[in-house]
Amino acid sequence: MDNTTLFLNLLVAVLGGAVRVGTPFLMVSLAECITEKSGRINLGLEGVLVFSAMAGFGGAYLSGSVWLGVLAAVAEIHQRQMDVRNRSGAVLLISEDLDELLALSDRIAVMSGGRVVHEVAALEADRNTLGAYMGGRAH
Repeated sequence: MDNTTLFLNLLVAVLGGAVRVGTPFLMVSLAECITEKSGRINLGLEGVLVFSAMAGFGGAYLSGSVWLGVLAAVAEIHQRQMDVRNRSGAVLLISEDLDELLALSDRIAVMSGGRVVHEVAALEADRNTLGAYMGGRAH
């Protein structure tokens, strides 16, 4: 293998690794941009990301199942969201999972076609109505 091929292989490996490692941090940074628009600044987002990853790794290692590790990481993230919500903080949750939305939200807004088509308090939300709006059948 000549030096040019070796250099190109190394460059592709480094760039591929940077994309794999950097993508979660990019998502966290984008979420913080949205959070800052609401007037809140959270300087611990990288710590939340790393701690959730550690919870996922620990769950996978102890159980021997990658899927249980993913569930452990998701449970950690949900618990942190609930802690913020219970302290009257703002949590922007974007999801299509109605169970998750009803458990974590105090208000639910449904967007379709680039605009808000329905808004309701979570305690007053009806699954069928939300589903119709989410599926684009009610508007």
